[in-house]
Amino acid sequence: MTSLKISFGPYSSKTGDAIVPLEIFDRNMERVLAAPMQLDKGYDADVSPGSYLVRVLLPSGELLTDHVNVAEDTPTPVNVQLDPLESSPQEDLAWAYYLQNPTNSVPTRSIMAHSEGLEQFEAPLKINVRLFARRRDEWVDVSDTSKFLLNHSIRFQDTMALLEIKVFSNPNELVWVWLGGGDAPSRVVALPPPSEEDPDPVRAILYRDLSTNPDPLNVVVKLASPEAQSLLTFLAQGKLAAASIIGPSYLEQAERLLRDKFTDPIAAAAGGYFLLRAAKVDGFHDWIKNLDEYFPWMPDGAIIHAAHLLQQDSPDVELARSRYLEGENRGLPIFTQGLRSLFDGLSALSRRRPVANDVEVEAALRRLTPYAAAADWRAVVTTFFGEHPGKPSPFLPKSQGA
Repeated sequence: MTSLKISFGPYSSKTGDAIVPLEIFDRNMERVLAAPMQLDKGYDADVSPGSYLVRVLLPSGELLTDHVNVAEDTPTPVNVQLDPLESSPQEDLAWAYYLQNPTNSVPTRSIMAHSEGLEQFEAPLKINVRLFARRRDEWVDVSDTSKFLLNHSIRFQDTMALLEIKVFSNPNELVWVWLGGGDAPSRVVALPPPSEEDPDPVRAILYRDLSTNPDPLNVVVKLASPEAQSLLTFLAQGKLAAASIIGPSYLEQAERLLRDKFTDPIAAAAGGYFLLRAAKVDGFHDWIKNLDEYFPWMPDGAIIHAAHLLQQDSPDVELARSRYLEGENRGLPIFTQGLRSLFDGLSALSRRRPVANDVEVEAALRRLTPYAAAADWRAVVTTFFGEHPGKPSPFLPKSQGA
């Protein structure tokens, strides 16, 4: 037997305990291995002589592959290094290329093609930045009372990055950043607060969008937990089925994040959303209920609780209604998964029979609908377009908006 020592680039150490599905196929394309692989530690696989295809699906949606020929006399181990098509020369920025697709680029495009059109960004990105908090249904500009830094020089560290925003917020304090008045459509992006164990500033990095999307900007927000970032990106990319290859490992990771809610409630919410989408929430009622009750500042806890109640064999519709209304009352959820669940849940409640004209549900749905209509559903954290947080409006390309 020969050992394949599968690993990623040297900067993958910044990805924490995030895991990805690893598969190995023989020359007949029969799968000989399907296993979880931790990004920062790699994987050792024993194989017999032969030809193999090694492939890994990143949370970003990029499929990394390598062909390996193993002969009888091949020295062991055989090193197999897998790297994203795009990567950052800076260790501190490498996580984005493993855990998300910061430029939304198509994997088959060449690096040379990516460099085209970047000349216009040789100067600092012209965009205004303001910070907001939502208090009692009102958006309050807190830019003058919050500490934040703008790093334009990041474009010299990573040619795909345009601007870095560092916000020094407190745990349990949800801040929203408004970006507008410049080279891209105005938008508002949720900035999850730091965890108690990781009080570092919240980082949002603006990248040039290289896809065919008419929006030229992509905003990537770094979560304190790489594992939570990985799980949510898989969901945002619609890759839950692919992740099911190593389902138990993902589920165990999601369960651990949910269990450790007092250490990092943001990561716990990510775990809760993943378990909901995987329909694996049986046995976690108390954990989910506590996430709702112990973190009243976080809309996602109430939303996850409501969705969980509706997934039961005997759904508690009235309690779910109460929790959806509470989630909307707390404000917009941190994650796009929560915005979708809240909008779908309230919409379903408004249509139920024999109950009709539910005044509270209808009012909540009226308040939420403009944000859902203006949302960027590709984003991991809740993001919506608009010239002001209180005035959401769908983004229309110039050709459509003319």
